[in-house]
Amino acid sequence: MSDPTSLVALAEQRAAELGGKPLYRFVDSGEQWTFAELPDRAARVARQLVDAGAQHDDRVAILADDRAAFCDAFFGAQHLGAIPVPLGLSGKPGSDPWNALLRDRLARFGVRLVATDAGGLDVLSGSPAPGCTAVAVDGSSGRPLRDAHPHDVALVQPSSGTTGDPKGIVVSQAALLANLTAISEHWDLGPSDSGLSWLPLFHDMGLIGTAINAVFTGATLHQWPTASFLRSPGRWVELLGETGATVAVAPPFALELATRRWRRSAGGADLSHVRHVLVGAERIRPEVLEGFAVTFTPYGLAPDALCPTYGLAEATLAVTAKPRGEQFGTVRTGAHRWTSCGRAVPGVAVRVDPATGEVLVASPGLMDGYLEDPAATAGVLSDGWLRTGDCGQLIDGELVVTGRAKEMINRGGVRLPASDYELAVHGVEGVLPDRAVAFGDLGPDGERIVVLAESRQRGNGSIVLALRARLADAGLAADVVELVPPGFIPRTTSGKLRRGAAREQWRAQEATAASN
Repeated sequence: MSDPTSLVALAEQRAAELGGKPLYRFVDSGEQWTFAELPDRAARVARQLVDAGAQHDDRVAILADDRAAFCDAFFGAQHLGAIPVPLGLSGKPGSDPWNALLRDRLARFGVRLVATDAGGLDVLSGSPAPGCTAVAVDGSSGRPLRDAHPHDVALVQPSSGTTGDPKGIVVSQAALLANLTAISEHWDLGPSDSGLSWLPLFHDMGLIGTAINAVFTGATLHQWPTASFLRSPGRWVELLGETGATVAVAPPFALELATRRWRRSAGGADLSHVRHVLVGAERIRPEVLEGFAVTFTPYGLAPDALCPTYGLAEATLAVTAKPRGEQFGTVRTGAHRWTSCGRAVPGVAVRVDPATGEVLVASPGLMDGYLEDPAATAGVLSDGWLRTGDCGQLIDGELVVTGRAKEMINRGGVRLPASDYELAVHGVEGVLPDRAVAFGDLGPDGERIVVLAESRQRGNGSIVLALRARLADAGLAADVVELVPPGFIPRTTSGKLRRGAAREQWRAQEATAASN
């Protein structure tokens, strides 16, 4: 059988090969989809999209908390040949700020239709932009649209917006399938594997790394609501044992939450069958991996299971990862210890620009470009190489990521990553975990370095003194060190610090205080 050239062809091929084998098991509802059911559900949802006014080539936003409805909408759009645009919006659904954000995203990405779940339809009824409608999708019933005409573009993935407004990352079918091939080869994934994921499906790591990857590899994926993990991170570990999962994917903050919860109230879990815990999406501190390993090795977690990775949506997903069968490594550069993100996955090449320290990537999984933004595309794609915007080093062939190029801080002619400052103050008592941000700012007396830390004790001067002492010990000078309330520092939907947005918010606060 020939290799599939689209997700529609892939789903049909897996249905023929695997038939009644479970593809998705939704832990909260107990619902189960088989591989054979996926193409049929997609065809029925495609008809629902057509009845709501969607056509081939249209962009269809997906905004659904219900994971089954999200998967229905995504594969239904594939069957129709519409282009899915997964959306994740911060804030309270239906509120004025949330509605304004929604209208911005719909206009920004040129969306004609929003696919949602039954519960989201009421919230969306008064929200979409003019000329845009919403429809609740359900692949369990209805008249199918039999003829599939997949689009060459697999999806438009909104960027995380760490340094500015989100862009639409255009990912082709070919790029998506190439990156899935690299992921499968690197981790030796196949039908004997099973996964457990609570990651948001609007994020590339959740959608591509788990939901689509399960179809590609023929594995069974247990899907658990994101909100359930946030309420009970220790339950995630128990479910890994109960489901027999061999693969899990998580950002570092999830490992830290699970470790802290387990140390306070240990449960029971058998992790001996877990082959891979893929860790990515944000800076990976060695202490987080080491704490997780120490806590869960007694429950059968293999020493080589933890796998730090590096990737970005502009390269579809995966770029580098720890070699299979080896324990993760750490390196020390200057005052800091970093986690190695491993070597390039199959088919991918990585180098570092010697002049700027920026990480460059060549891969068959590179995006086509930014949606309707040729200038931004030309700024990052050249001669088959992607400028990632991340700074790093290659040490013995393995990538160590040290920060964002746009977030380097200049001090006396020396450029330092903002993360140097943030790492230096990590763990100061009274500061919320991983809730400190650093950035450069042009003040009335020239350039200054600002460090903000979220704390529930804003009036506590001893915390500020402790922060300054940590910075001094690290040899880092800061002009402003300030405590801010919990939630002040903006973060992306995947949990990354938005340093530029934090700077603008702090500037606005400074301006307001000065005018009073």
